[in-house]
Amino acid sequence: MSKSDLDVLFVSPLGWSRHIWDKICPFLEEKEVAFLDFLDHSYEQMNLEKIEEKLSYELCRLKPDGIVVAASFGVVVVGHYLSTHNHQCHQLILIDGFETLPTNDELNQFANQLPTNQYATLQDYYNSMLEENEQQDMKLLEILNHNLSFYQESYHTKLSNENMISYLRCYSNYSVKNTLAKIRQQVKQLIIYSSIALPIPHEKITPDNHLLMLTNPKILTNQIANL
Repeated sequence: MSKSDLDVLFVSPLGWSRHIWDKICPFLEEKEVAFLDFLDHSYEQMNLEKIEEKLSYELCRLKPDGIVVAASFGVVVVGHYLSTHNHQCHQLILIDGFETLPTNDELNQFANQLPTNQYATLQDYYNSMLEENEQQDMKLLEILNHNLSFYQESYHTKLSNENMISYLRCYSNYSVKNTLAKIRQQVKQLIIYSSIALPIPHEKITPDNHLLMLTNPKILTNQIANL
């Protein structure tokens, strides 16, 4: 059993580096934080066992009053773990990611329709990810840069399309929404931000706010400070 020294565990969306939390972390300078991300080299093998092994290790490091903050695919990973393990969680913040994941058959179809993960310039990547007005946020552009590697004279996302499908296969057809009632019983304080209707109390957000840590970090920093 690892030492309980962790204040906050951040579980990132699919394909985003840990820097997605960079607008939050300056407010947690006194805190011990850790990150789980889902990129090409995040796990020895891309399967449910390895993901849960790493998540379990970090959850065991949390202090008794520790906080887990998960977003998008991170919500799927944490939600699935809690719904299949009798693990008690003190404080949990979930940000979107409540839609049912595609089935394996649907993933087979998606695999041939995915956009490129290779870009000639940084601007091409920004254009694929952001609205024009969002590109005025220099901090956001800096965060996006961490999702890329440069080799063979072009930029590549640190999560390939093939591996993105592999991650999604680990949780195919799973819905956090359908297991919230069970998860809720294992969490002392559960705070949810969702762009879709849910069967338990939650804060409503718009779909363009689904990455709250980027679009409205103050909401999250205030929430964490108040826990």
